[in-house]
Amino acid sequence: TKVNEVNYSEEIRATGRISFNNEYKMSFKTAGIIENIHVKEGQRVKAEQVLATINTTEIEAKTSQAEIAVTKAKRDYDRTKALHIDKVATLEQLENAESQLENAQQNLEAAQFNLDQSKIVAPANGIIQKILAKENEITGAGNPIVVFGAEDKGKVLITSISDVDAVKTKNGDKVSMYFDAFPEIVFKGEVIEIAGMANAKTGTF
Repeated sequence: TKVNEVNYSEEIRATGRISFNNEYKMSFKTAGIIENIHVKEGQRVKAEQVLATINTTEIEAKTSQAEIAVTKAKRDYDRTKALHIDKVATLEQLENAESQLENAQQNLEAAQFNLDQSKIVAPANGIIQKILAKENEITGAGNPIVVFGAEDKGKVLITSISDVDAVKTKNGDKVSMYFDAFPEIVFKGEVIEIAGMANAKTGTF
């Protein structure tokens, strides 16, 4: 029998789920009461669209306090500077007043930043995949509120394979994908990422 050379690769079959390549679990920076959730699951949204807001009463109060502190520190600094020119206040007193003014300004910047972060904004065009909280609920800082899928990086098929199959697989391997919704179509793709460690629950990659 004549020996022929062929390109051979072992076929690996697996099932999985379609997901966005860029998925975000979006949250508020500060804790508080959720005031409004402006979207619904499955809704398409555009970049910079507001998805949810938190009650800002407490944050606004802290911002106002920081503004008052800056005004007072500026007044104290100007007074100390005038006294220093007249040789009444020492250089140390002037430097202390300047430090207090800088500290008050930084506190104001932090308060204003927290105020700006009191809403969740879509980072790109995409779809609301899941809403994990409801209006009027109290949420902690960093607790996921909305699961958002961005369309800018397309979609991927996430699957699970055994360690035996994982060592035979590499990035760039060709893939044929079949979906129940499109029984007549074979979708072509390739492997773009293999997990560095096994899933703790299933032991698969």
